Amino acid sequence: MRGKSLSKDTNKHIELADGLAKSIREKYFRYEGFTLTSTAISEYHYLEADSNFRWLSVFLRFYDDYGRSVTTVVRAEYRLVEGKIIVESAIIMPLSSHNPRVKLYYVPVDKLSDQRFTKNSSYKEILWFVQEKAVAINIPEQVPHKRQNYWIFAFVTDRLAKDAKIELRASKSQKGLKGDNTKAKTLNFDNWFITRARGEFAFGQVDRVFYKVVYSSDSDVSAEKKKLQIIGVFSTQ
Repeated sequence: MRGKSLSKDTNKHIELADGLAKSIREKYFRYEGFTLTSTAISEYHYLEADSNFRWLSVFLRFYDDYGRSVTTVVRAEYRLVEGKIIVESAIIMPLSSHNPRVKLYYVPVDKLSDQRFTKNSSYKEILWFVQEKAVAINIPEQVPHKRQNYWIFAFVTDRLAKDAKIELRASKSQKGLKGDNTKAKTLNFDNWFITRARGEFAFGQVDRVFYKVVYSSDSDVSAEKKKLQIIGVFSTQ
């Protein structure tokens, strides 16, 4: 499944109640370009008095070619009628990850214009430009050791709630939540977040800097469970 409509063969066996397709669709986001990679049924019931009426809950996980993922729960009530599934009602809810994945990149300031990082761009466009210009941290001989200014980009690759909070904090300490976020800016693209800061340092030096990606979950989480958590710590050494 890559965000396409149901096949003609599938449509022979599944029918949605009038207006249901429109009511369950997200206002802006579409699953075009995403592949369904896993499913997990969490609930399945039927009535003893009417075994043709059933309901279920299923978790769906999707990925795209950029490494982004989205998890969705579908809750549906349906009826079996002459070999067809008639879906009478359904709710589709994207789920926010408890431990979001994050990727971090360092880009020399003179290689990437600040104008690239705007809401008028897209997640995929910014990722492409950043990956094209980023320091190849995994290739030691290509890592510069002179002190210079960098853009530090953190891309959250799991879809979050729209009111989630993502921060990029710079610190001299690896431990704890403390850090400076005054130079950071965060953008939200369909609930995939990119946060960016600017810093001056040299790789491989003793006075290393730790960049912490800090996450606060959405408003559906109770106050006692809503905590700031570090989902990534990256060092310049």
